[in-house]
Amino acid sequence: MAEKLSLLIAVALPCLGVYFLSMRLTPHRGLLRVCEKAVIGIVVIYVLNLVLLPFSVSLAPNPLASLATGYLGFPGAALAFVMQNLK
Repeated sequence: MAEKLSLLIAVALPCLGVYFLSMRLTPHRGLLRVCEKAVIGIVVIYVLNLVLLPFSVSLAPNPLASLATGYLGFPGAALAFVMQNLK
C-alpha cells in the first residue's frame, strides 16, 4: 500500500506542477477546468469506492460519473449511483 501511495505521489507532483504552469500560460482555461473536474471526480469516486467496499456498494468510474461527481461533489456521486442502478 505504501508503494502505491509513493507511486501516486511521484506521478501527481509533476502533473500538479504542469497543471499550474499551464493554467497560467494558456488561454484555453475552460478545457483545463473540465479536465480538473474530471480528475477530481475520479479521485472522489475512488475514495468512495474504498469507503463503501465493506458494504458491497461501488460506483463505476466512467466519464459521465466522474464529471458529475467533479462538478456536483457528493450529490453528483449519488446521482451517478442512481443512474448506474436504474438499468
